[in-house]
Amino acid sequence: MRYHIAFGKFRISPAKFYDFGDLMKYSRKILSRTFFLIVLLCNIACAGSPLTAASDADFPIVPISKDVPKFRVETVAANLEIVWSIVFTTDGRMFFTERPGRVRVIENGKLRAA
Repeated sequence: MRYHIAFGKFRISPAKFYDFGDLMKYSRKILSRTFFLIVLLCNIACAGSPLTAASDADFPIVPISKDVPKFRVETVAANLEIVWSIVFTTDGRMFFTERPGRVRVIENGKLRAA
């Protein structure tokens, strides 16, 4: 719907009268500047309050005790395929599963046949 209002020699077209193109550019510019200023102020506020570094006097030096338990690594069974879970029983047996799904047993220190 296009119509013109005439005032003597002048004609006013609603399409030209309600042109919001410049207003949208202006408001977008204002929004982007406002967002930039908010981000800048947040960065300044966070960086403006430096944290005090902790000195060595705040943390006492505690000597490490020499009663550290010693561990020994021992191979119980070899040629296994990715041991997945291990369960110890009260009678001394050890059940374990391998990743392919096999359940194996070590009894009296020997790997039983599958």
